[in-house]
Amino acid sequence: CDTQMQTNHLSHFLLTAESWPLLEKAVELRGEARVVNHTSEARKNGGDGKKPLDEKYLRKNGGNLGGDKSGMLPFSGARWTRYQQTKLANLVFTYALRDRAAAAGSKVKAVVAHPGLSATNLQVNTTQDGGMSNSFSNRLMGWMA
Repeated sequence: CDTQMQTNHLSHFLLTAESWPLLEKAVELRGEARVVNHTSEARKNGGDGKKPLDEKYLRKNGGNLGGDKSGMLPFSGARWTRYQQTKLANLVFTYALRDRAAAAGSKVKAVVAHPGLSATNLQVNTTQDGGMSNSFSNRLMGWMA
């Protein structure tokens, strides 16, 4: 499986699965518990905003998903497609978790949110690999403030 999918999605899936009994216990003790997953507007990438979840990103494949090159446009290319797929996977997982929990009579809530842009070094540290430059990131964060 792709490392980015492991980090951005499957680790969250596993954490949720392993902590589910504790979440149910929290409902008993406190009346509520919730799973909050993060997605991104990047989940809509694909021109029309309807790029489907592609199972190849979830299969065991040794990370061989087309390389890490960036495309001609900002935030395009194989690396950004994988990122889009991870954020879409989080959204789909959360909706399915919500539906299954409700069908089972669970009172654990499952919600998903796009937290917005964050002033971190994630974009800056990926400049050489197709991310945002430091000056672009600083201008963007200044504009957003």
